[in-house]
Amino acid sequence: MVTGFRSRTTLNPNPKNGIGILQFLQAKNYFITGATGFLGKVLVEKLLRTVPNVGKIFVLIQAKDQEAALRRLKSEIINSELFKCIKQIQGSSYEDFMLSRLVPVVGNICEPNLGMHNDVALEIAREVDQPILRLMRAYVNGKRQGNVMEKPLYEGETIAKEKCLYSKNSVPSNLDVDAEIRICSTSKFVSEDNEQTQAMKEMGIKRAKLYGWQNTYEFTKAMGEMIINSEREDVPLVILRPSIIQSTFQDPFPGWIEGNRMADPLILNYGRGLLPAFVGNAKTVIDVIPVDMVVNALIAAIAKHGIARKPGIKVYHVASSLVNPLEVGDMFNYSSEYFDSSPMVDLNGRRKRGIEKMKFISSVEEFSKYIWAETSQEMGLNGDNNILDAKGFERLQIKCRKRVNHALHLAKIYEPYMFYGAWFDNGNIQKLMEEMSEEERQSFNFDVECVVWKHYITKIHVRGLEKQVKKQRDA
Repeated sequence: MVTGFRSRTTLNPNPKNGIGILQFLQAKNYFITGATGFLGKVLVEKLLRTVPNVGKIFVLIQAKDQEAALRRLKSEIINSELFKCIKQIQGSSYEDFMLSRLVPVVGNICEPNLGMHNDVALEIAREVDQPILRLMRAYVNGKRQGNVMEKPLYEGETIAKEKCLYSKNSVPSNLDVDAEIRICSTSKFVSEDNEQTQAMKEMGIKRAKLYGWQNTYEFTKAMGEMIINSEREDVPLVILRPSIIQSTFQDPFPGWIEGNRMADPLILNYGRGLLPAFVGNAKTVIDVIPVDMVVNALIAAIAKHGIARKPGIKVYHVASSLVNPLEVGDMFNYSSEYFDSSPMVDLNGRRKRGIEKMKFISSVEEFSKYIWAETSQEMGLNGDNNILDAKGFERLQIKCRKRVNHALHLAKIYEPYMFYGAWFDNGNIQKLMEEMSEEERQSFNFDVECVVWKHYITKIHVRGLEKQVKKQRDA
């Protein structure tokens, strides 16, 4: 029988009473930013469903006024399929229950004081017991190789100094976060104009790569860690670094996902037959973590450090590469098994049957040649074509060029991750797990070592991904 769990024998015996997660979380008020996003929704759902006597949850929402914020709260959270278990529990009083717990707050994380009105900020300061100031998500690792430890980033640090990246003569000076912010805010590129916006993006990527990060997203996340660390004073700080966050493993139900996560465009294009090959190494480890495990680890860490209330900083890597690695080749092989039994609809509206094994190519340049040749042949552009007139042939060429350019766009984005040589140490997260009681481990499971990737991808993730695609198509 195929199961989604692998038995675990390496976890040490735990204290009988554990951390005391539920005891700490109950009867408290919370303030959450990012609650309308993928990870934030799962956190809100978990608190509402599992914490006894949960208090108010103040939800920061970008909106023009309170009425608009309430509309977003209803449409993006209360009406989300993710909350169907709570809806089943509450029955006809579901919406009343949700509105009695969730308080929409108009604001914007890009503005001073989070864009909140002073009176609202004071109210939250008075009522919130355990502030979750921001969900610090995903990669700050950049181009590092080998074992990445659970260490905080301090202001001025740059990962470009590591010997695997640069020679001694090309190491940039220490990172000045304030200077980077000034560059951004005073740049002549700041404009709504598309051309200038693109120039701004290119400048951001250039700055990121100068200091060793892959892209602007990673770079700004790293700078965010540095700023919070430098200004936290004696406030206990927990930084959670998840890797590639994917669909729920089991909680509140398997396979819920929203939006295309990092690996999903590759899986979907592969299933449609648009990516018969891709740039990369089949043996590269792609570090994947289900979103519910990220949330469970976050809650456990908050409880542990909230109870201790000791000044300091603790970093947790919620990742799989060290304890349960998934290779890129296996990810595509498992996806292929799913598409063989449940073929996707291709661009012509036909079921794409017989997905071939993914072919891996060593560089973007070689991939460019390959994908041009394959796409041209598939679309009938090679040799004589007596069926189409000149205009029809030209339209077919344009269509072929668009497909190839899309594939090359994906290749340029994903190339750094398809040859990734780092893995994430998770000693702190392992110790956190060992402190939990058996009951806590059941209720707040983040033991990624127990996940069977073949089952997760073929029975949970790709199925949930296709369900979402169908919902978007129907809409």
